Amino acid sequence: MLYDVELQSWCNSLRLSQQQRDLVNQIRTSPPARKVKAGGRNVHGPYASSKMGRTIQFESHTVELPAITQFYEYDDQVLEYWDQPIKFSIKCSPQGKQATTIGHYPDFFVMRKDCCGFEEWKTEKRLEKLSEEQPYRYQKIERQWVDVIVQEYIENLGYYYRLRSDSEIDWVKYRNQKYLQPYKQGYLNQQYILNEQVEVNLQEIIVNYPGINLTNLLEKAKNATIDDINTLIALEKVYVNLSEVALVEQEKVHLFRDQTTAEAYITATHDYCEPVSSNVSIVDLKVGSSFLLDGKSLTIDHIGESKIIFRGEQGIIRWTYAEFQQLIELGEISNLQTENHTTLDEEGWQYFLESSPKALETANYRYAAIKPFLGKEPYISQKCELSERTLRDWKAKYRQAQQKYGCGFIGLIPQYKGNPTPRYSDEDLEFIDKVIEEQYETSKQKNVWQTYEFLRDKWQESGRISPLPSHTFYYERVKKRNSYEQTKKRMGSRAANNLLGPWLIRPTTPRHGDRPFEIVHIDHTKLDVECICPYSGKNLGRPWVTGMIDAYSRRILALYLTFDNPSYRSCMMAIRICVQRFGRFPEWIVVDNGKEFCLIHKQRLIEECLHCGSRLPVMARLSPAGFCSRCYGWLGQEIKGEEEIEKYKVNILGISELIALTPKLGYKPIPIELTRKLQLILLVFEQAIGKDVKLLGDLGGIMESLRIASTRNQSQPYHLVKLIIPVCEKAKISVSQLFGSDFKELGKILFGNFSLELKL
Repeated sequence: MLYDVELQSWCNSLRLSQQQRDLVNQIRTSPPARKVKAGGRNVHGPYASSKMGRTIQFESHTVELPAITQFYEYDDQVLEYWDQPIKFSIKCSPQGKQATTIGHYPDFFVMRKDCCGFEEWKTEKRLEKLSEEQPYRYQKIERQWVDVIVQEYIENLGYYYRLRSDSEIDWVKYRNQKYLQPYKQGYLNQQYILNEQVEVNLQEIIVNYPGINLTNLLEKAKNATIDDINTLIALEKVYVNLSEVALVEQEKVHLFRDQTTAEAYITATHDYCEPVSSNVSIVDLKVGSSFLLDGKSLTIDHIGESKIIFRGEQGIIRWTYAEFQQLIELGEISNLQTENHTTLDEEGWQYFLESSPKALETANYRYAAIKPFLGKEPYISQKCELSERTLRDWKAKYRQAQQKYGCGFIGLIPQYKGNPTPRYSDEDLEFIDKVIEEQYETSKQKNVWQTYEFLRDKWQESGRISPLPSHTFYYERVKKRNSYEQTKKRMGSRAANNLLGPWLIRPTTPRHGDRPFEIVHIDHTKLDVECICPYSGKNLGRPWVTGMIDAYSRRILALYLTFDNPSYRSCMMAIRICVQRFGRFPEWIVVDNGKEFCLIHKQRLIEECLHCGSRLPVMARLSPAGFCSRCYGWLGQEIKGEEEIEKYKVNILGISELIALTPKLGYKPIPIELTRKLQLILLVFEQAIGKDVKLLGDLGGIMESLRIASTRNQSQPYHLVKLIIPVCEKAKISVSQLFGSDFKELGKILFGNFSLELKL
């Protein structure tokens, strides 16, 4: 999320009017305009967003949820996005229709670097039906759906409006992103260590064999595992087209050094044709090969420079290459082994392997420029003005390489001249990297020039023979370092997390998942046994067992036995047992009906961990051991009844702030200190009412609750949902400010919120 200074700068860069800025501030500081609900065909829920630091509602797990992941959460152009931001009441008079008022809730308000506006998501099928029912409103213009009435209204306000459908979602890529996310998180959290020698070996094989599939790569790198390869893909150290095929289909997954190499390889292999220099290239001519001619068998006995000698039933036959080629084309010869040329010849292949990524990128650009002139279907390329002489030269090189190597793309690869020998030895580069690590990558945040001056002094003191590296070389060396680790060392993990990228499963997802811990099922059953107390002999009844089973491996992950009826406690204990046994929690939890996960309990579980996705995370991920169990002690009496759930379902959003704050406190809040702060809030409310009596209706009820709570036994915990969160909302402060600020600092905030003179 943006800080106040960044928000002001962003508004200025877009030249927003004061009215537009007020609407932006209203959306950012207000709760969602409505709570999404589940119908007969959709599954709604909250998505725990790391970018926003809060939960984002999605109305459908097949539309809004993947849209959040693919288009908002990991898009660097999106600064903020807010769910259900506002309700528009639009008065309109469609042609031939009676004047009416349309109530519209956009799904998201999206703040991008260069614009801001509202976006609405629907299924393609739903939009087609709406276009038939309301053709005056929903139309498809140039393959893009448009809500004519709403778009015209919102654009008049100075914002853009876009109606989007699920056809824009790349389901294969989304599935692969979900598959790779645990590998990336495990590596960054140092839960999985990748051996450096294995990494180097894998990258070397991929460089020498571009396009190698996962199965062959595992055979060649015998000391590597599939986890090692998936980690390299997740960290983008090797390239795989995630939109092409699911990673679980190993035979179809092809790996490359980088994206440029992949594009060049595909272009080169698709562009291949037979070299002119090959006289008979469509057959595999080998001594001993047999074929049929007019029903009689012939065997190749000798292959000469101009003729081929065959031995058959009629004796020895001599044919020239042209005569033999003509017989093949006429279909007279059959059952002859043919050689499928799907790649370059040996010389052209070696030339391709030795080319750098920069050279292949240049070749891709040249091929895109001359492709329309080769009689092939052109594709969209970068617009530029090229002279006819340049195009003629590139086409000539293309045709020459086509005759020589069988692939014209090879001729478009530039031949860079110069000395390929590195200017500095490995020892010199290690010395430079050591200076960067010890001087630049530190919390002191020295700039590059300061550390370069340090390198210059140390270089002279060490008496090195090599010349001092230039500032440009040193600067490029700094930029080539790992940006995440570099930012983490200089500015901390919170700033480094902004550099992290990639990341719903498509409708064709295997119903049991792609791997263990992806999907688990929790269910309850009453055992067919009755327990007798060994001391009193009393019949205790039939116990309940709660089981957690992994859908992929069918393994039982946890069992919890209790005499209590199934509730959220049973599910929580099963989740805790799973974490205790395996040290991790599942990504998706499937519950039958799910009554034990009411709105309040579900919201608590989701908001307590921002790293586990939007389904049903477990507790205690962000806090020290035991803290989450104490959090339930702070809540006091549990909420009961549907009416109370509806009444407090908005206020429950503040729990995430408390859970995120308590690990920093390191102790359980002292009731006496909390009582003093609540009494201070009561004092501020009284002075605010004395200044403006109109506030009595808004603050009167909460003040009575405050008086009762502050005068009772201080050893009894305050109710977070019924008291603390409503008080913080009325006082215009967050829960974290209440617990984290000292008494004097909190007083300044409160008196400032109500424009009162500070008297403490």
